[in-house]
Amino acid sequence: MREIDHDAETPVYRQVADAIRRDIQTGQFRLRRPLTSEIHLQQRFGVARDTVRKAISHLASLGLVRKVPGRGTYVRAPEVTVIAPEPGMRITARMPTEVECEELVSIF
Repeated sequence: MREIDHDAETPVYRQVADAIRRDIQTGQFRLRRPLTSEIHLQQRFGVARDTVRKAISHLASLGLVRKVPGRGTYVRAPEVTVIAPEPGMRITARMPTEVECEELVSIF
């Protein structure tokens, strides 16, 4: 079980979401595969089931996972965008930061 600091400034659901995000980034949760059950995550982190659900909803709002009713929550594969630059153009891309994701989510 990973340590969750209930006295930290960061809300518990965000700590759980951050831990799941790290697991996705390190390959513990594979792309296009389901996450473990909410009950398993609840036991793993020692938190309430509602906390796990809020963490998963947060990850879904960031586009990292998708919920499939009756089937579970799946790790989303990064979307690929093809761009045809004009000669001489240079394009760089990066994933948005968590703050940028939250700003975009709040707009919609």
